[in-house]
Amino acid sequence: MKIWISISLLICLPFVVSSQTSRIQKASLEIGEQTEIYYELNLENEDDVVRFEPKMRLIPCDVVQKNSQLSSGQKVNIEIIGKFQDSLAYGKKVKWIGKYTITAWDTGHFEIPAPFIVWKDSMVNFQPIQFKVVATKLIAGQELMESDSTFADIPNDPFYWLKSNLWWMILLVVLGVLYWFYIRWKNRKPEPIKKEISLKDKTLFAIEALDNSKLWEKGMLKEHYIEMSYILRSYLGVRYELNLLESTSFQTKILLKHQGLSEDTVETIQMILEQSDMVKFAKSLPTEIEILRISALAKQIVAETSPLEFDV
Repeated sequence: MKIWISISLLICLPFVVSSQTSRIQKASLEIGEQTEIYYELNLENEDDVVRFEPKMRLIPCDVVQKNSQLSSGQKVNIEIIGKFQDSLAYGKKVKWIGKYTITAWDTGHFEIPAPFIVWKDSMVNFQPIQFKVVATKLIAGQELMESDSTFADIPNDPFYWLKSNLWWMILLVVLGVLYWFYIRWKNRKPEPIKKEISLKDKTLFAIEALDNSKLWEKGMLKEHYIEMSYILRSYLGVRYELNLLESTSFQTKILLKHQGLSEDTVETIQMILEQSDMVKFAKSLPTEIEILRISALAKQIVAETSPLEFDV
């Protein structure tokens, strides 16, 4: 009976051992070189419950053989690069695969202790993994921390940082000034639209200013009427696009009739111009009342012949 039990164990043992495996992608690597270690477990189906607690950042290792003096004791740590990854692989059997990416910073022969995994409420141990780390060609035979590199001395200059970052500071100042101008431009108040004074208002203002100067009281009656004739002729010339400054009173009358002005308006204009001519040639000496009456008639002519204005 014992013989049959022994034979059965010998037959089943390979299957039990082969249900979980541990392996390293590269068993010999240089300092700082990365490699992957894998833990694989054959499952009965994809719904099997698997619980594995991965290490974070570092994995403690046993020292099998030490080649350098960088660390003491019989334990070293290898560094985990990135995160632990696990997945399911499908083939003849469903397989759970866990993977670390690692690197080492000490030389020697090391062994990663066997981790365990909980599968179907049972604890399964993986095999330990041995690997070797060697120095790179550049540092072979030297301690890792030794270096032929020279370090630049930091100048003992209190303005060293300012000089080193001067261009960045200038750029920041320029950008700040541009931003300030942009804010001012964005928040500027629109300039009020200046309404141009109409020909009518300009002419009425000129007549009013002439009356207020009271040139006749200063012995300048002739100058008053010359200015009045100039204002009225200038207004009518611009209003009807005529050259009236060099025209006689009679010629002005004929030109205005051709523009369609009424007979009464033309007669009033002619009377104002003839009155001005008489004063200029000293043939008339009107009183202040007559002077102001002529000004009132001139204002009336401007009002009657100006186009209608509308506020916008």
